[in-house]
Amino acid sequence: MRKLKPASVGRTFSKSLDSLQDLLGAGSQGSGERFRQHLAELVLLSGMVMWDSFVADLFVAYVNRDSTKYREYLRLEVQKFVGGKFGTATATAVTLDLTKHIPRKKVRDLLDAEGEVPMLTSKLLKKRAVERLTPAFAAPFSLTSKDAAILDALRALRNYVAHKSPKSREAMNNALFSPALPAALRRGTRKLSKLGSWLVARPTPKAEPRIVQLLNELRRLAETLCPPGTVSVAPAQVAQPTQVTQTAKAA
Repeated sequence: MRKLKPASVGRTFSKSLDSLQDLLGAGSQGSGERFRQHLAELVLLSGMVMWDSFVADLFVAYVNRDSTKYREYLRLEVQKFVGGKFGTATATAVTLDLTKHIPRKKVRDLLDAEGEVPMLTSKLLKKRAVERLTPAFAAPFSLTSKDAAILDALRALRNYVAHKSPKSREAMNNALFSPALPAALRRGTRKLSKLGSWLVARPTPKAEPRIVQLLNELRRLAETLCPPGTVSVAPAQVAQPTQVTQTAKAA
C-alpha cells in the first residue's frame, strides 16, 4: 500500500512558494507603487491559501503513515456523540471498522468530512495535532511563542486582505502588536491602515521587503512541521528587489 510521504507534501508547498517568489520578482519590474502594493496583498493571500492546503495535506500524510492516535481519537468522538444521544451502554457497543493502515483517500475523507480546508490558528493547530497525530508527529506543532505569533499574524493579515472589514482590521492590528513577533514584523504604537504599503516597505534600508520576509517565515514554519530537509528545493532565480531568501538547507 503506497503511503503519502510528508516529504512530498513539503516539496509541493516549497515549489508553490517559489512560484509566488517568481511572481513577486516579475511584478517588481517597471511597475508602479500601487500595483506592487496590490500584488503584495494578493501574494500574501495566495501564500496563506497554500499554507492551509499544506497543513491539511500534512495531516493526511501523518495519519496515513500512522493512524494509531487518530483511530483512538475517532473512536472516542463517536462514542461521545452516540452516548449523548442514546446513552453510555449504546455508545460502548459501537465499534469502528478501520484498519490499522487507512488508505490516504479514506484518510482525507475522514479528516475533511465537511469538504473544507480548516484555517487554523496556532492554538487550534496544536490542539488538533495533539488530538489526532502520534506524539512524534504532533511534537513539531507545539510552536515557540515567536512562531505562534508569526502564524497568527499571517492568519490575521490574510483575513484582512480577504475581508477588509473593520473587525478584521482590528484583529490584524492586535496580532501585529504581539511582543513575540520579530521587530521587523511588529507594528509600533500607530495602528496599520494601509497594508499594501506596509508589505512592500523595508523595515531598514538593507532589509528585505516585509512581504518577502513573511514568505520566508512561511517556508521556515513549513520546515518546522515537516521532518528535517523535506521543504527544501534549489533556490529560484528571482529579480530584485523582491527575492525571497532561501532559508532551507538542501535536502
